[in-house]
Amino acid sequence: MKIETLALSEVVPDPANVRVHDDHNLDAIRGSLARFGQQKPIVVDSSGMIRAGNGTYFAAKALGWETIKVVRTGLEGIEATAFAIADNRTSDLSEWDDPALAKLLDELRAEDAADGIGYTGEQIDELLAQVQALIGPGEVLAPEPEQPPLVAVSRLGDLWLLGRHRLLCADSSDPEAVGRLLAGALFPIPRVVDGQTHALAAQRPDIVQLEHRSPCFESWWRAGRLSREGAPFDSRVLRGTGAQQPRETGDCVACSA
Repeated sequence: MKIETLALSEVVPDPANVRVHDDHNLDAIRGSLARFGQQKPIVVDSSGMIRAGNGTYFAAKALGWETIKVVRTGLEGIEATAFAIADNRTSDLSEWDDPALAKLLDELRAEDAADGIGYTGEQIDELLAQVQALIGPGEVLAPEPEQPPLVAVSRLGDLWLLGRHRLLCADSSDPEAVGRLLAGALFPIPRVVDGQTHALAAQRPDIVQLEHRSPCFESWWRAGRLSREGAPFDSRVLRGTGAQQPRETGDCVACSA
C-alpha cells in the first residue's frame, strides 16, 4: 500500500456519499487533526474521488491545509460504492466498553490530555455519572490487575528514579547495593529505653548488641551503619531488609528471630 501526498485541489469529495458529517462531528475531526496530525490516509479511487475519509477532507480544508495523505484503491463502480458503505457500517457495529472508556477519559483529563479526542468535559462527566450509577454507590472504577510481562523490563542492578523516590532492583542485604540506593542519605534505627523510643545514631553502630545471632543480625547492623538521627524508621521498613520485629531489651536493639 503506497501513501501519496496530494494537493487538496486534486481530491474530489464523493457526491454520492451517504455519511453525514454534522458540525459536532467535523469539530471533533478538526480537533483531532490539529492535535495529532493526519495519522491515517484517506482512500481515493484512480480519479481522485474520495471513497473513505470525506469528513477528514472537509476538516483538513477547514484547517487551511493544502495537502492531504491518500492511498489509492483499485475498486471502481459498484464495488467502490459498496466499500464506502462497508467502511462506515463496520465502524457503526462496534461498541464502547463504557466503564473502561470512562476510566481512560478521566485519566486523560487528569493529565490535561483530553484535547482533540472528541469528548467535551461535560460529556466525560455525564459518562462517569452513568457508569457510577450502573456499578452502584460506594464502588469505584478499578482496572483489572495487569498480567506480568513475559519478558521482565527491570534487571538486577537497575536503579529507577521515581520523582524524589529511588527504587533499586538488588539484594537488600548487600551493603553496596543499599549504599547505592541511599546515595549518601541516612536513616535512624530506633532503640527502646525505659519504654521510650530513641534514634540510634549512625556514629555509634558499635552499641548495637543482639541477644542472639539471629538471621536479621546483618540487616540491623548494615542499617545501623547507614543511619542518622531524626528520620522515621519502623518495623515495616525493617521487614523490607529482612529484619524481624524489634523488641525492648534495655539499652540495646534486639529482634525476635
